[in-house]
Formats: sequence, structure tokens, C-alpha cells
Amino acid sequence: MFKEIIKSIGIGVIFFGLAIGIGIGICSLESAIDTPKWNNGICKYCDGDFEFSNASHSKWTTYYYYHCENCGYIIETNSPQTKK
Repeated sequence: MFKEIIKSIGIGVIFFGLAIGIGIGICSLESAIDTPKWNNGICKYCDGDFEFSNASHSKWTTYYYYHCENCGYIIETNSPQTKK
């Protein structure tokens, strides 16, 4: 009986660790996808500056929209961006 409880707790801890790891991986992936889009706030089409335009929220995430001041190109990111 005691061995079964310990085994169940161990399996629970393993699944919890996997869930945390997957969550961190998804957040890292979103950040890696946003970085080339943002391009340090410079539009890839006309070299204009991106400015914050709007934000929207769905059930699980918030989307941030930036538009180019020169050509009007719009990007969507999953995290707020800042110029460095």
C-alpha cells in the first residue's frame, strides 16, 4: 500500500514537471517567433519605425499590434515589445 502511494506521487511529480516544461517551451517559442517580426522596432519593408497600435485578448493570450508609421505594415505579437 505504501509503495503504491509513493509510486503514484512520483508519477504525479513527473507529469507536473513535464507540464511545466512544456509551458516554458511554448512561451520560449512564442518569444522566438516574435523577435524576427519585431526586428527591433524597424519595418522590414521600408525601414520605418513600428508604433504600438492596439491590443486584443482571447481566452488564453493577449495579442499586441504594431504598425509602421511610413508604410502602414502591421505585425501581431504575443508579448509587448520595446525598442532597445
